[in-house]
Amino acid sequence: MKRLIPLISVGLIGFVMIPHAPAATLEDALVGAYRTNPTIQAGRAQQRATDETVAQAMSGWRPTLSSFGSYSHVLQDSGIGGANSTANPDVKYNPAGIGANLSQPLFRGGRTIAGIREAKSSVQVGRENLISIEQVVLLQSITSYMDVFQDQAVLELNGRNVQVLTRQLDATRDRFEVGEITRTDVAQAEAALSSAISSRTLADAQLTASRAEYTKLVGSVPSDLEEPVSLPNLPGSEEESKAMALAANPSIGAAKHTEAAAGQGVKGAVGALLPSADATGEISYTDDASQFATFVRVKRVTGEITVPVYQAGRVYSRVREARQIHRQRRLEVVENQRQVIEQAVTTWSNFSAVQSTIISRQEQVRANEIALEGVRQEAIVGSRTTLDVLEEEQRLLDSRVELIRAKRDQQVAAYQLLSVVGGMTAAKLNLPVNVYDPDTNYHKVRNAWIGFGQSAE
Repeated sequence: MKRLIPLISVGLIGFVMIPHAPAATLEDALVGAYRTNPTIQAGRAQQRATDETVAQAMSGWRPTLSSFGSYSHVLQDSGIGGANSTANPDVKYNPAGIGANLSQPLFRGGRTIAGIREAKSSVQVGRENLISIEQVVLLQSITSYMDVFQDQAVLELNGRNVQVLTRQLDATRDRFEVGEITRTDVAQAEAALSSAISSRTLADAQLTASRAEYTKLVGSVPSDLEEPVSLPNLPGSEEESKAMALAANPSIGAAKHTEAAAGQGVKGAVGALLPSADATGEISYTDDASQFATFVRVKRVTGEITVPVYQAGRVYSRVREARQIHRQRRLEVVENQRQVIEQAVTTWSNFSAVQSTIISRQEQVRANEIALEGVRQEAIVGSRTTLDVLEEEQRLLDSRVELIRAKRDQQVAAYQLLSVVGGMTAAKLNLPVNVYDPDTNYHKVRNAWIGFGQSAE
């Protein structure tokens, strides 16, 4: 592993941004995103909901208890019809009853065990997906941070360029007044200044958009941002990148646990073809409260075995369906592994390329600085025109902007590679935060027999 790879310094010679307040760091942005980003918080809530599937599956072992009660008011009028009809006195009574039923599953063809294991695998899938969400949000936050840093620097460069060209235009006009140069030189200087002002306006608009994106992800408005001075720990080679990605990329972990859940789904489907056994108990008391004062007390215990014989082919179809889904999930594991290998190769290649780009951009800036100084000296003695100076100044500005963008790309490429190998989490980045532990809620609810829990955490 490479430890704290130093960034290549950039000689902007007077074009470095000076912070007006304590600058925010990349770590500050990551901490803010981890603590406040709603996408991460929503993922945690979703995971807590997934934890409940284990508690629901565990209920297959547990009894169900219900009670009942009834009360009636009866007015009974009776008699004998015909020519000699007679009527009996009205009878009023209030029958009532209470009771309770208890049902205990004894055997469900292995469906309870399969359901519990399937639910536990689903919990593991959810945890891997939560890691993916965390990695995506943190990578987006890093990208946004570097976009703001880049756009601040570009705006500063364009602002200083406007100042330089303004002074140069004044000097050009003075030289025109004394007849050293022509009106064409003045027009060229004016055009260059107008172009620089336009570039500064566009840079300011881009910075505003980048700040809005940063605020959305991190939850705070960025001011001056500190330039990152190091890169994260990264794989030392392409092969190491592929090995680490296969071992730790959360998409592969999610695919493997999804395949395991599908395997238990097959067992659950087969279980519907097997016998099931239940025990039930009932106790009740009924009193009709009539003139005969009759009552009934019932205490009953029943054992019941159900043997499926034929269900119109529906259950067999579900078994076949579950087996094909299991096969699909197994192939998706292979697909995810291949995708992750491709991502590891691509991100490693991009990171290596941007390292070389920074060296080239640095040399380009240095060469353009020397060239500009030479052209200015030659212009003084008349061997170069104003246009030559303006063009060389534009080349220097462009090379400085490209160097800033290369630095931005270096940081983003490094963390993209880190994300592919599963290292873009608060725990692995050693962020100064209380790392969310999904085990806490899982152990709280998996064996819970009763309770509503909390509406939010």
